[in-house]
Amino acid sequence: MVADLIYEDSRQWKRDIIEIAFDEVNANRIMSIPLAKSPYTDLLIWRGEPTGVFSDRSAYK
Repeated sequence: MVADLIYEDSRQWKRDIIEIAFDEVNANRIMSIPLAKSPYTDLLIWRGEPTGVFSDRSAYK
């Protein structure tokens, strides 16, 4: 999980683990992603359609 690659207390990437687990290009890409200063809970944004079927169109609503 992505959370396993982040130090929870300092909100920094775990460089040592990332550099071992990924090739250099992807490790650099991952570590270039800025992290939120504080953790937050995921939110459900798409509320669904009455039919229960997901589509790109319904997601854009």
